[in-house]
Amino acid sequence: MTPYEGAIDASQGMEGVRKKLTEQAERFAEARTKLAEARGRGEAADGKVVVEVARGGALQSLKIDPRAMRLGSEALAEAILEAAGKAGQDITDQTNELMKPAFGDPEKLAEQWGAGKPDGPVSPNEAMSRAMGLFEDIFKRYS
Repeated sequence: MTPYEGAIDASQGMEGVRKKLTEQAERFAEARTKLAEARGRGEAADGKVVVEVARGGALQSLKIDPRAMRLGSEALAEAILEAAGKAGQDITDQTNELMKPAFGDPEKLAEQWGAGKPDGPVSPNEAMSRAMGLFEDIFKRYS
């Protein structure tokens, strides 16, 4: 069983394998460009607190509506953390969607990555993160 439709099939011969590798590299390069520009966005306190993060969770923007100052310090801190959590989930979801053409479905990738491993199965996000890390290493080495 292959992880996704574009998986390499060695029975296609060297030219077929080379063609599939080239196609995968092109899909990855396109996704990589989009990921560099992607921002996760999260809101809390009825939109009065808005957070944007880059891939990896680095804070890119924090907007606090002046009306949010009426929440009090504890409620405002909770709203900021809530918005940041939502932004982090948003960038994770975007990353998974952008990487599907290069790596396939994160759920299937997680199943295959964790199958038969002593440390057990991995989450879809962890599987996608590991796959991206490996491909980044390959990309740096051969580009």
